Amino acid sequence: MLIVLIIFLLTSVLFSLAGFINAVFAQSFDDISIVPTFILMPMTYLGGMFYSVKILPKFWQDMSKFNPIYYMVDSFIEYDCYISNIYFLST
Repeated sequence: MLIVLIIFLLTSVLFSLAGFINAVFAQSFDDISIVPTFILMPMTYLGGMFYSVKILPKFWQDMSKFNPIYYMVDSFIEYDCYISNIYFLST
């Protein structure tokens, strides 16, 4: 349970800092929507939030391994359902 709380805290801090950095560098209100639309949404889809990354082609599986959302989602699944796609989390 402690690990789930730590993962939740680190995920919250990461997304809060990303939103803060986005707000600092935005010139206008319209600039704020660039990061969620063009960066966060593709990262979410490649992170395995809605499906298993194992069903993707090999190229996109390898690209998902550079995605921090992939590791966040997998760690939540690992400690909630005891199923992991990442080798070092399942040992």
